[in-house]
Amino acid sequence: MQCYFCDTRPADPQTKVEKPVYQLTKYSHLLVARRFEFSVLKVDIPRCTECSRLHKKGKKTFNWWFWSFLLTFCIFGLPIIVVALILGGAIGYLLGRMFEKKIYTRNKIKPLTKRSFETYPPITEKLLQGWTLKKPGS
Repeated sequence: MQCYFCDTRPADPQTKVEKPVYQLTKYSHLLVARRFEFSVLKVDIPRCTECSRLHKKGKKTFNWWFWSFLLTFCIFGLPIIVVALILGGAIGYLLGRMFEKKIYTRNKIKPLTKRSFETYPPITEKLLQGWTLKKPGS
């Protein structure tokens, strides 16, 4: 089987991505309480060792940028901590996503995003049957 994320290398069963899909089976609403019952199906997405490594590297890159800016802005913006948290978090998030995306585009692989999961044929098929990637009630 071929890796879905790069479409070039053979998949490694140990690095597959398990993506749950959900289907609402029962919903009840009692005044303020809502109750959801749903089925869960885990779809295995084949991935090679190299794509697994690059996904981990992308996640680490994002986390580094996000936490570096958040903590830096908090330390130097103590008098206005709320503004520092928002500003540091926003800048860190944007830079982190930018550098994470750069890793994926440079290596020509699909990221671990909702959009790339939705285009995986077995998941696309389930979505057309009424399943969803989002857990009901969340």
